[in-house]
Amino acid sequence: LYEFNRLRFLKIDHLQITDLSPLNDRFSLVSLQIIGGPVNNFSSLTSLYNLESLDLSGTALNDLGFIIELPGLKQLSIQATAIYDLKPLSLLKSLEYIDISYTKVKKLKPLGDLTHLKELKCTNTAISEKNIEKFKKSKPGLKVIYY
Repeated sequence: LYEFNRLRFLKIDHLQITDLSPLNDRFSLVSLQIIGGPVNNFSSLTSLYNLESLDLSGTALNDLGFIIELPGLKQLSIQATAIYDLKPLSLLKSLEYIDISYTKVKKLKPLGDLTHLKELKCTNTAISEKNIEKFKKSKPGLKVIYY
């Protein structure tokens, strides 16, 4: 990765990597997909301040604490992870799209103040249909996909 200092888009698909530190200084990255694999420490991503799209689907992600360092994030997919708490997302006011399908999430309340949110995908979660409908009513115009 050291040779690609102007890299804007990167997809890492089901590679058995656990160390993301080579991404530390990839400031030009706008879109990052890490699909599957054993990686569970995402603190190296906090320096990617230009990141707008992040997909960590199918990884060993279990904590979103690092994400508050990515205030420009517009799209986030964390489907099929061990995430259950969305509180850190409440600080990401630029988020427009979130996919939390196949997670352990039970509450959407942390997303209530995200005024730019346009689409939420939450299929196969622990969120009750009643809570999803209540959230939809509180956010007119929001497209919510669930079942």
